Amino acid sequence: MPATITACVATLTMLAAFLLYQQANSSAKQQQRSDASRARATLLDVLDTTIGRVEDVAAAASEHWPSTNQFDGLAEGLLQSQPLSRISLVLYLKAGERAGYERAHGEIYLTPPPPAPPATGAAGAARPPAGAAPLSPQIGVHADPPRGARPADMHPLSSPGPPGPDSPFPPPLRRAPPARSYFVLASEVQREAGDITIGMDIGAEQRRHIALVAAAASGTPQASAPVAAPGLRNTHPTVTAIYAPVYRGGMPTGTPVQRLAALRGFVTTSYHYSAVGPLIAQHLPLDAAYRLRDGGVTIAARGKAASPIDIVIPVAGRNWLLSIGAPPLDLSPALDALLVGGVLTLLLGWISVQAYRRERFALRLVERRGAEREIAESARATAEERFRTAFSESPIGIALISPEGRHLQVNRALCRISGYEEQQLLDMPAANLTHPDDRRADELAVAFMLSGQLRVYDVEKRLRKADGEIAWAAVHTTLVRDEHDDPAYFLTQVEDITARHQYERRLQHMADHDPLTGLLNRRAYERALAEHLESRVEGRDGAVIVLDLDDFKHVNDTLGHGAGDDLIMRVAQALVARLRSDDVIARLGGDEFAILLRSGGRPQVEHVARLLLETVREQRAARGHGSRERPMTASIGIAPLDGRKTITAEEALTAADLAMYDAKESGRDRYETYGGQIEPSDVEGTPLAKARIETRLEWVERIRAALDEDRLVLHAQPVVEASSGLMTQHELLIRMRDEDGSLIQPGAFLPIAERYGLIREIDRWVIDNAIAMLGELRDEGRTPMVEINLSGQSLSDPDLADHVRRALIAAEVDPRQLTFEVTETAAIGNMSAAKGCAERLGALGCRFALDDFGAGFGSFYYLKHLPFDFIKIDGEFVRNCTIDRMDRLVVRAVVELARGMGKRTIAEFVGDEQTLSVLRELGVDYVQGFHLGRPAPLPCWLAYAEGIGERPGTLPSEAQLAGAPGE
Repeated sequence: MPATITACVATLTMLAAFLLYQQANSSAKQQQRSDASRARATLLDVLDTTIGRVEDVAAAASEHWPSTNQFDGLAEGLLQSQPLSRISLVLYLKAGERAGYERAHGEIYLTPPPPAPPATGAAGAARPPAGAAPLSPQIGVHADPPRGARPADMHPLSSPGPPGPDSPFPPPLRRAPPARSYFVLASEVQREAGDITIGMDIGAEQRRHIALVAAAASGTPQASAPVAAPGLRNTHPTVTAIYAPVYRGGMPTGTPVQRLAALRGFVTTSYHYSAVGPLIAQHLPLDAAYRLRDGGVTIAARGKAASPIDIVIPVAGRNWLLSIGAPPLDLSPALDALLVGGVLTLLLGWISVQAYRRERFALRLVERRGAEREIAESARATAEERFRTAFSESPIGIALISPEGRHLQVNRALCRISGYEEQQLLDMPAANLTHPDDRRADELAVAFMLSGQLRVYDVEKRLRKADGEIAWAAVHTTLVRDEHDDPAYFLTQVEDITARHQYERRLQHMADHDPLTGLLNRRAYERALAEHLESRVEGRDGAVIVLDLDDFKHVNDTLGHGAGDDLIMRVAQALVARLRSDDVIARLGGDEFAILLRSGGRPQVEHVARLLLETVREQRAARGHGSRERPMTASIGIAPLDGRKTITAEEALTAADLAMYDAKESGRDRYETYGGQIEPSDVEGTPLAKARIETRLEWVERIRAALDEDRLVLHAQPVVEASSGLMTQHELLIRMRDEDGSLIQPGAFLPIAERYGLIREIDRWVIDNAIAMLGELRDEGRTPMVEINLSGQSLSDPDLADHVRRALIAAEVDPRQLTFEVTETAAIGNMSAAKGCAERLGALGCRFALDDFGAGFGSFYYLKHLPFDFIKIDGEFVRNCTIDRMDRLVVRAVVELARGMGKRTIAEFVGDEQTLSVLRELGVDYVQGFHLGRPAPLPCWLAYAEGIGERPGTLPSEAQLAGAPGE
């Protein structure tokens, strides 16, 4: 049955398409005939009107024989009613009828003048009499008759022959034709721009001549064959001229010969072909083609007319042939019928095939569906079992919570985290688990999720456990909706992060506190001071105090760093005991402390300063129990705070620091108050500040003089292999020789060099002299390896690597003999610069060491980002590693880390044999310290290593070492 229906639909489709095609063809033919009829009617109407106007003017001229002015008036009135936008009426007269007419452009005389004198014209000007032959300046035609002409033998309208090429007016005339055959312009009336007809003999052209003869003989207007428009040099036909004869004494009714004898001239107009196309096109579709011809000349055309209809249009004795092409057929209905029928045919065919297949497939589908249903039910049961297992056994707490905030289901992990039993959680609102201070955020998040504004909610918050303790948890919540997009329940995952939170708090404490004393560090102190300055009010002025221990470096140098650290801790504890609970104390670094008194005027602040000086005097420095104790003093600088002044933390701390230096310079063991109130714009302008600046500038000049006079000295401290005791390399240390010959330690001049931009120049001096010294030692057959310290400013010098390369090439030194050291504090200022500098030096072949490792908070970050060969463990962890278990753990961890990265370790500040033994057990590769050798000139250490010199450490002082041979 479907196949039969398919065949019927295909047949009906073809029949419908054929009928629609025939209908489209018939409609096109009908439209073609209708378009042709409208176009023909329009052309005939315009042509008949034009010919009628010409005939009316000619009849009036024959009847009344008007003057030129009368002709112009008559023609102007008729032209106003003419539908064409461009038309003219011209009166041409035979040569013998020209007398008495005025022309707008002058006179033309063709025959020789008679012997009589000239007559006077109506205007009072001299006019040649009839028969005179002057030359017209407008025409430029010679008036003599042609040589050998026989006027009696010529037909009145015969053509004089082809025009010559010399005249500027078409058609040109070199000689005048016989008088009876010359028809020249008498008057012309135009609407808009017309053709130039001055000097034109209309009987001189064959096509015009034929029309003239026909019009004169018949007495009716006649059209010429297509001719060129007057005034144009080309001969391409562009107009049809229409001529109406003008007779003497009215229209004669006799024979053609009588009418020719009575002929005076012609009234004529030119029908331009440019006006024909628009008249035809306005009645045709935009894409319809047409062609209008007069004989073999095409008057107007558009496109190529296919299957044309030809219509004859009579035009004043001539016939124009209009051919209009058939419009394009509208085959869209037929094509639509074919498309729809084809689709229906294909659809029915497909349906018939599918019906057969469906019938065969039905039974198998029923069997398959049954099997699939069984598999789906089994899979659903498996998935539900897996979900229950994952839900209940997950190490992360999971809960299903209703939109109203009740627990629907909880797992064992959530019970373990919260301390509640499962039934207890199901009986209590979910919000009861959250700390009261964190519930508001949860309520807002639930509202946003229910309204669709929030998809998931992640938060770290506090949980209140069953025993009352507080636990920190990371909570992830999402809203599950049912098939109707209504809220079904919240799925919440809870992870206990209490340990992580406590660890982060410890890390934060480490970042804000000094590891030795537990006091705030400089960063935390400046933050607390800034907060106090922003929130203080009048009447609670307070002060900033800077306290620095006197001669603390001497304690480290004589009693050891262990004794120095013990003194720092005892001083810190004593200072804390003397201060109020709301005061702030911090260790700025080394032996320098800063104190913020939150309230109190100047008398109260100075009283506190005296108490602090007494507290420091009570402390004693000693190497160990039972050894000789040394009394300690301190210098204190005070910067009073005025609640009415707006200053920054940096300005207040700078003022206190300046006052502290003034106390040191005034004899130490005393306090000094910054002069007057601190003015933000004049911190550097007070007498105290000026004195301090003068002192620093004096040091700047001393450093510059030392550089200019080459009074810097390089000493070396050996680095020993821990396992063998062999000296493998030396760290170069700078000293400055004063004008009296004494050596100045680097701590006295390097900080000032860094502040005033001289440290980079000092670094380059060290590099140049170290490489030059290695070059001299190479000539002696010695190739020691040395370590050079770089400042933070040199790390950012992009030309440093090129400077080192040039120095190595000049001295012919192996780059592997150089190891550049950079401290964490220098690298932290510009990590990208430090990394780039290390990479460029490594590319030369030099080695790189990370100094004072462990002193900064981001040590492991530097290990990841800086290329290095050695890790120098900070002395803070080396000095007390024999008695401090935590220090040993840190050293061991650094050693294991370095080994895992393929790097080597160097332990600094090794002060005794017991420390050296512990470091060997911990696996340190190299050691360095006073126990192994004090700084001395490098040649002295090389001579000692070769067995030809005394151990430099036995010399009494660095001053004597500075003058040793070979420096």
